Amino acid sequence: MNYKIEIPRDWRTSEIRFIDEMPLCLIDKLDKEIYKESINSINNIFKPKYSYLGIFKMLTLVPYLFSDKSSYDKDLDKVIENVNKKLKDKGMSFGNPKYENYTHLVLKIDE
Repeated sequence: MNYKIEIPRDWRTSEIRFIDEMPLCLIDKLDKEIYKESINSINNIFKPKYSYLGIFKMLTLVPYLFSDKSSYDKDLDKVIENVNKKLKDKGMSFGNPKYENYTHLVLKIDE
């Protein structure tokens, strides 16, 4: 049997960030530390990264036109893949939030 749990975006902030409180239905299925570490690693992708190149891109239009629009998509894919490797033995996996327009994060549970 397959289940899906939707972890909503944190409404208390305007940034892309998912709530890191563990749902009650996962208490007996997953360790709280592993859950929190997984959500935090996904949330860390969305933290702003400041660099001289980033500031330069903000100040000029030409480099912005040729820059990669999905700046954190590749990093997010890697993090989701690593998190899913850790959760594979428990029969769980996270879906990529970019397919949900970053409104929620889907945790799939196979039993």
